[in-house]
Order: sequence, then C-alpha cells, then structure tokens
Amino acid sequence: MGGNWMKKISLMLLVLVCLSGTAMAGEKFSVDAGVDYASRYIWRGMDLIGDDNGAVQPWIDGGFAITDKLAVHGLFWADYRTVDGDYAAGDDNTWDEFDYVLYGTYDLNDTLSLELGYIYYYLPGNAWDDGFRDQEFYGGISAALNDYLSTSFYVYYNFDNDSNDGIYAKLAFDGAKSLTETAELFGSIGIGYMDYDNDFDAGFSDLPLSVGVSVDLGHGVAMYVSANYSVTLDALRDNDSNHENEAWVMSGLSYSM
Repeated sequence: MGGNWMKKISLMLLVLVCLSGTAMAGEKFSVDAGVDYASRYIWRGMDLIGDDNGAVQPWIDGGFAITDKLAVHGLFWADYRTVDGDYAAGDDNTWDEFDYVLYGTYDLNDTLSLELGYIYYYLPGNAWDDGFRDQEFYGGISAALNDYLSTSFYVYYNFDNDSNDGIYAKLAFDGAKSLTETAELFGSIGIGYMDYDNDFDAGFSDLPLSVGVSVDLGHGVAMYVSANYSVTLDALRDNDSNHENEAWVMSGLSYSM
C-alpha cells in the first residue's frame, strides 16, 4: 500500500510541475496559492483534530484552460495542527493531513458549471498507527441564480479500503455583495447527507453556516476572515461520529497569477 500512495503523490507533483512549466506559454495557465488558519478543523461536521485545537492549512492550485469553457487543475492541500501540551491523539504541533486533487471544470453557459474530480487523502498517523489513506471521486454542478446568489450540489463517493465505502452529498447556497471597491461580504448555508456501508445509519449529517469579509489587497493578493457554525444532524449523532454543534473562525491570505 505504501508504494501505491507514494506513486500517486509523485504523479500529482509531476502534474503540478508540468503545469508550472506551462506558465511561460501564455495566459491559459493560472496559479493560486494561499495559507488559511482555522481555529478548529471542521470537516463535514466533524472536528478532525479534537480538543478544540486549530490548524494552519497551506494550499496551491495550478490550472490550465484547454478551451474557454474547459479547464483542468491540480491541487495540493495540507493541514498542520497547532496543539500545545499533552495532545491525546499523539504528537503536538505536526503535519497531520496531505490532500492531492485532480479535477476538471466545464462551463455549460454563463450560469451553469460542472466539476469532476479525484481526491487522495493521506494522514501520516500518530503515536498509535502508521497512517490513514482514503480516496474519493466527486462531481458537482454550480449555478448562478443572480448577481449576488449562487447554488451548488456536489456528491463525493468514497471507495478506499481504509474506510467504509459510501457517499457524502452537499447542497449549498452562497451569496456575495460588494461593500467597497475592494471589500466584499460573503455568506453560505448548506446541508450535508451521508450514506456509508457497515451498518451506517444514513441521513442528513450537518448544516454548515458561514459569513465573512474578503478584501482585495491588489497585485493578486487577497485576504479574508469568516465566522462559521455547523449544526450536527442525525447521521453524525446516531453513528457516534459527533454529538456537538461546532463553531470556529477562519482567516486566510491568497495570491493569484
């Protein structure tokens, strides 16, 4: 298993390097990079670090526009937990997740867009195990409802042997409104649904809410801060995954070229 995931990581890095080499070829290539801080790492309604600890999350996304409607991307995302003192799950401050994503987008028209992708998750592990690996295929559709509102529906299919097979689906509504020439108010509300194997009680899992402000600092640099809250629903509570609603703050700095 170890050789397989190393090959996948190497392939993803090769794709990113190849895309980077294309940057000199023209405006069809794009690079977005940034670093976020989350006061708690909440994923699909679950606190993945636990004990109310935060995380620093750097990322880089390279894209290439094949046509004016079709683009392919390679994304690398990582999580560095910021834990002080005796942390029950193992080491203190350390890297605890690396995600590698290949995906493509296609604009059907001015309002509708499709996305298909593959995600490889690697969690290096802690004092008790040698790591955890997971894989998903996903697809989604996004639609602009007007100048301020949009909606999206995504389905993720998990198929890796290290975890239960199944799906996670999310319907979301997003809004954005300019405050000034450089600042924008944004918000989001969604609802998640889970259905996994091995006697998992399927159902609605989480209701994520978010509101924040982003600021364009110029020269491709932007920053944001947001307040977030996730209501835990029956699928998480019934399967002993999480019994608490979650509240956290996120902030980040990004650069686009």
